[in-house]
Amino acid sequence: MGTQGNGASASWGDYDGDGYLDLYAVTGDMHDPPITYYQQDHLFRNEGDGTFTDVTCQSLPTNDQGSGFCPDPAFGGSTGSGFEAVWIDYDGDGDQDLYLAQDYYFALAHKDMNRLYRNDGLDQSTGHWKFTDVCAGGGGAECLKINSMGVAVGDVDGDQWPDIAVSNSGYKGGNVLLRNDQDGTFTEMGATAGIARPDQTATVLAVTWGLGFADFDLDGFEDLYVAAGSLAGAATQPNQLFAGTGDASFFDLSAPSGATDPGAGRGVSLADYDRDGLVDLYLVDVNGSPILYRNVTAASGTWVEVKLTGRASNRDGCGARVVITPDGQSSQARWMVCGSSLGAGNDPLLHFGGVGSGGFRLDVVWPSGVHQALRGTAVDRLVKVKEP
Repeated sequence: MGTQGNGASASWGDYDGDGYLDLYAVTGDMHDPPITYYQQDHLFRNEGDGTFTDVTCQSLPTNDQGSGFCPDPAFGGSTGSGFEAVWIDYDGDGDQDLYLAQDYYFALAHKDMNRLYRNDGLDQSTGHWKFTDVCAGGGGAECLKINSMGVAVGDVDGDQWPDIAVSNSGYKGGNVLLRNDQDGTFTEMGATAGIARPDQTATVLAVTWGLGFADFDLDGFEDLYVAAGSLAGAATQPNQLFAGTGDASFFDLSAPSGATDPGAGRGVSLADYDRDGLVDLYLVDVNGSPILYRNVTAASGTWVEVKLTGRASNRDGCGARVVITPDGQSSQARWMVCGSSLGAGNDPLLHFGGVGSGGFRLDVVWPSGVHQALRGTAVDRLVKVKEP
């Protein structure tokens, strides 16, 4: 399963619904030296016996017919300066789609556009799963031509559809927020939502990398943490923290958060490492030591954490959708994304904050298609859910 090239990140998802996790490996040339050639990403299908098969050329349409990687010009996968990809069922049809974030260079714009690969299922004539490149014809708001680095999935407006945040450079407008319009399209609203922040200071443009959504203050709304860091390391780049309001807008609370760190941030992982119900941060800096930020927010809200164990589905429940509905309150949705931020992994527990003090209902849609409903009677605890 080895590949040539500079590996940037890896994302796991069961795109064919057989209960085994498949792998999308992103490769891309790095900034130093500047890109002089491009490398192909790879899609590996899990055979269920401890081996994988490279199905890139059979399943993914090419974005560069002249790449020479695959003989069929209609297929061949993404060739470009990729950084991160996530598996997410963005259109709600029950299968895992793939969103790819790529850096952008002017010379070869058709290769550097972000890609949204829609899962179209099994092609009976070839026996292979097929994906459609939604961005092949220019696409919509999600088909970005920016300095994309990291990707995060969350629900910023409480409609229980997955929205996508993408890190970026200030030169290309800053962080991006793609609101899911529930019809297979997205609306870009990073600036209007208050998370773009293209300028770190009056004279320094931001450069952002790994990022992630979590309800850090237990108010029921997901917040966003973004690692920032300059390329050369000459200018300080404090990390960013935006507090969600639940209506697709955010307050910039970076400075008072205590988690800004002026180093050259790259990867960030989110986890409640001490199991106190507050999500903590683990940050990796270039040429520096990793930093563990313990969340000490004086939060008055309550929480529930959910651990999934698949049976017909993959063991970790990658690709599952979980909705919690506290008694008398609005529902919240989370998705088990296995590979996001930027070359990082998050806590395998799904975290919900602001869930009241009474009972609640959990609704789980497993990757297998099984729907499961459970009733909970106590908050501030871990709930273990096994697929029936």
